[in-house]
Amino acid sequence: MDPIEKVRMIFFEPANFFKNVKNEKNYLPILMYFFAVYILSTLVSLIFEFKDIKEDLMKSSQFASVIFIVVVIFMLLFVVLIAFAAPFIGAGISHLGIMIVGGAGKFFDTFKASTYASVLSPLYAIVLTIIGYLDPFNINNPVWSDFLNVYTFLWIAVAIASTIHIFYIECTGLSQYHKISKIRALVAILLIPVAMIVILMIIIILAIVLMFK
Repeated sequence: MDPIEKVRMIFFEPANFFKNVKNEKNYLPILMYFFAVYILSTLVSLIFEFKDIKEDLMKSSQFASVIFIVVVIFMLLFVVLIAFAAPFIGAGISHLGIMIVGGAGKFFDTFKASTYASVLSPLYAIVLTIIGYLDPFNINNPVWSDFLNVYTFLWIAVAIASTIHIFYIECTGLSQYHKISKIRALVAILLIPVAMIVILMIIIILAIVLMFK
C-alpha cells in the first residue's frame, strides 16, 4: 500500500485499513511512516513562518541571529526526538488502559492502532497552520474584534473535529486488535490520562490547603 493510499484509508476507511495492515509485525515501518508525516508537518509550519523568522533575523544583531539559529537547530532535533518517542509513550499510556479494560491483544497491536491514528494529528496541524496564516492573530498587540472572526471559529471547529476524528480512528483499531467494543476502547484511551489529571488536581489542592493551613 503506497503512502497516499494509506492516508486516504486512515481518513475514510479506518476499519478496512486496520484489516489490511493486521499482518504488519515490525515497529520500524510504522514509526518511519509517522515520522515522515510529522516532519512534513514541521516543514510546512516553518515555510509559513519563514517570513516572520527572516524579519526577526534582519532586525537582530549578528550574535542574536547566531543564538537564534542554534536554538532553531536544537528545536528541530527535539522535534525529531519527539517524533520517535511520542508513538511509544502514547501507545504505552493507551495499553495500560487496554490491560485494565481486558483487551486481548499485545502492546504492538496498541502501538499500531495508536500510531497510525496519530498520523492524522500532524496532517490536521497543517490545516490549522494554513487557517492561522490566512488570519494571523498578533498576540503582542491583540485586537479582540479581529480575533473573534470566521477564521477563529473555523480553527476551533477543525481542532475539535480533528480530536474527535483521531480518537475514533484509534478506537476503531483498538477494538479490532483487542476484540473489544469502541466504547471500551475509548475508556481505555482516556482512563490513564484522566486518572493522572485527577491525581494532579488532588496534589495541587492538598498543596494549597497545606500552604494556607
